[in-house]
Amino acid sequence: LKAAGLLPVRATNHGSSTSMYYADPDGNQVELKINNFDTVEEQHAWLRTREFAENPVGTHFDPEKLVAQFHAGVPVEQLKRPGAIRVIDS
Repeated sequence: LKAAGLLPVRATNHGSSTSMYYADPDGNQVELKINNFDTVEEQHAWLRTREFAENPVGTHFDPEKLVAQFHAGVPVEQLKRPGAIRVIDS
């Protein structure tokens, strides 16, 4: 999408998923997301944690920094962990 000139207007690691939000010229938003857990059971267990209770929205991140971490060899499993890619202030 970046090569086509489309940049996210917001990027958030929600804990259970990681999302990037894009806006069209009319202001509508599209969310592209990945699940951060391999199974529904793992996701549901995380949703019952204190971490989720204290921050149900998640943390915003800079997609460019996420890509840099990926290219530096940080494993995807580590990048998907809740809060692992918090690289900008909320």
